[in-house]
Amino acid sequence: MNFSKFLFLLHPNKIILRRISKSLGDNLMLSFLAREIKNAYPSKKVIIETEWPELFYNNPNVDWVIKGKKLPFYIKPKYHIGSSTEKHILDQMAKAIHISLDRWERKLDFFTTLDDKSDVLNLLPKKYIVFCPVGKQTFASNRKEWGLNNFQKLVDLLPDISVVQIGDPSDPPLRGVIDFRTLGFPIRTCAVIIRRSLTGVFLEGGFMHLANAVNKPSVIIYGGALRPEITGYDIHINLATKAECGPCFTSDHPMATCPTMECMKQIAPEMVVKKIKGLIRRSDTE
Repeated sequence: MNFSKFLFLLHPNKIILRRISKSLGDNLMLSFLAREIKNAYPSKKVIIETEWPELFYNNPNVDWVIKGKKLPFYIKPKYHIGSSTEKHILDQMAKAIHISLDRWERKLDFFTTLDDKSDVLNLLPKKYIVFCPVGKQTFASNRKEWGLNNFQKLVDLLPDISVVQIGDPSDPPLRGVIDFRTLGFPIRTCAVIIRRSLTGVFLEGGFMHLANAVNKPSVIIYGGALRPEITGYDIHINLATKAECGPCFTSDHPMATCPTMECMKQIAPEMVVKKIKGLIRRSDTE
């Protein structure tokens, strides 16, 4: 650490926000807190400790971003999700930092640059929609999954629209799409792909948060594991259902596999297609 950064750490008005997690959404939500802290207290210095420092490059509300755990006296904004949870997770985080914020906007931030765009612009069609059909299952198991077959039906029902698939190179591929999955694009490039699209279809999770951060209205497949009122954004079309067994998701412990997925079976591909076309019409008029 150089001397100037050491002096920076001595600043009396610094706020250190820490989120050490592999979850894209959990880390990106710190952009919300950084902005609202700066809005309320412009003189404060905001430092973020994260496993995803690239989420905060060029963010004017973040004075310093550090990878991993390095500093003492940090704030770890927490939230809780359970069947009885009533408050949105961003509201919970705003209250958990022990800094007075009178009001805030449920909006995340992500700032792209020309460098982020250079490698991908020539590979993209002029108009397209973007899918990521697979979510992070290490904690939620299958409870947030709509299924690859349903995403494939979406592609088949949209023969006149270019579909770009993003995600991890190990994700199973869809047929008839422009496959950016195998290229292993970094998250900043994925953000550009989403922002330039007509709209996207995502599961509740990281790409849902990223679409909000780049201001891209998308269709979000919720099902019934948890309610959009707790984690969702008004910018999106959130497709949620109800089942006798739900909402079942909790942030207290990893989830077991759901044997029936009754809540997801209530969401038909034809229903999603109608929402996609509605967002495309809206995009064409803007």
